[in-house]
Amino acid sequence: MDNNIVVFFLKINNKNYFSDFREYIFLLNSIDLKVIDIIFININKLDPHALIGDIYISKIKKIIIDYVNISFIFLNYNLTPIQKVNLEKYFGFTFVDYSLLILKIFHSRAITYEGKLQVKLAELKYVYANLIGKWDHLERQRGGMGFTSGPGEKQIEIDRRIVYDKIRNTENMINKMKISRIQNRINRVKNEVPIISLVGYTNAGKSSLFNFLTGGNAFVDNKLFSTLDPLVRMVNIKYLGNIIFVDTVGFLKSLPSNIFYAFKITLEEISFSSLLLHIIDLSDRDYKQKVSCVLNILKDICPDNIPIINVYNKIDLLEVDCEVDSIFPNVKISVKRKDDISALFGLIRTKLMPDTIFKQIVLTNTDIKFRTRLYEFGCVDKEVIDSDGNYVLNLIIDRNKYYYIFRDYVKYV
Repeated sequence: MDNNIVVFFLKINNKNYFSDFREYIFLLNSIDLKVIDIIFININKLDPHALIGDIYISKIKKIIIDYVNISFIFLNYNLTPIQKVNLEKYFGFTFVDYSLLILKIFHSRAITYEGKLQVKLAELKYVYANLIGKWDHLERQRGGMGFTSGPGEKQIEIDRRIVYDKIRNTENMINKMKISRIQNRINRVKNEVPIISLVGYTNAGKSSLFNFLTGGNAFVDNKLFSTLDPLVRMVNIKYLGNIIFVDTVGFLKSLPSNIFYAFKITLEEISFSSLLLHIIDLSDRDYKQKVSCVLNILKDICPDNIPIINVYNKIDLLEVDCEVDSIFPNVKISVKRKDDISALFGLIRTKLMPDTIFKQIVLTNTDIKFRTRLYEFGCVDKEVIDSDGNYVLNLIIDRNKYYYIFRDYVKYV
């Protein structure tokens, strides 16, 4: 069927859904689906039996009656089991709702064994919730000799029990892997290795920045959820020593609860971070709403005492610079510009080394005594002489000694 699909885009109470619409289309394109038609449906009230009501069903059936080679119809809403069954009966096509679309995307992105298990768990829970009305033989009874089910047990009950057992087995396998992660966390705490987690809305550029910071090769693509499994790498950074960087799955607004909780175990890594880098795509016109979405999710999965740095990414895509309103320390960057990354490292040092001051000063020949004093206190990390013969010093100073060292040279404070 060449992945041809029709989109039913639901607009409730005539609310402006333009930003949501663009995201849904992006989601569909991320798994190479071909949208051949989009039908906008404006309704004021959801129908509990078929979501859109009989009047719209009759109108839309006339529009799509001649469509052939359609893989499925996507509807930007989460359907109840009975709504899904009824819509598929009325239209004669398979319906994929928002939850199922996200599962399809996650299924295509999972690489590691643990990632595949988490996707499997979410899929099983979705199937379990949607078993009602799945078959024509639901009322058929099974029982008697030769069957494992009890007398008179309905087929639906058998199927639900089979899926439930698979859910339990999958959860047990994930929990065993969780024990291994807990042991790794204990080792990190013992070794006092700081952990920096990269978080953000999907497609904000986390993996590109992760690769730059760690010298790695995490998969990067201009698609939602281009990486699903968390990546962990330890690198040695000047002044900071060994640092563990964690690249996490991208966030998404209105993520269905069954999917969110399937991946909550993985996201728990974030709660053990020393610092969060919140990566924000500044070129995205809807970035403010996506920032709010990320912060709301973070409230649910990690303590509020973990410091955050807002990293406004992709500024190379902006035609003009723009001001940002942030309650957190922030920096604007492009991974294509090394100076921007240096500024980011400066903020990271400030957060992880709050008792240390990093400072650059320029001294002339008249300040030789002060230069000697800085060397005596071991503050000079690097020194170069510029074209005018001045001394350019990069300093690392204990905050408790800062004003004592500079007491007679306040012009450099």
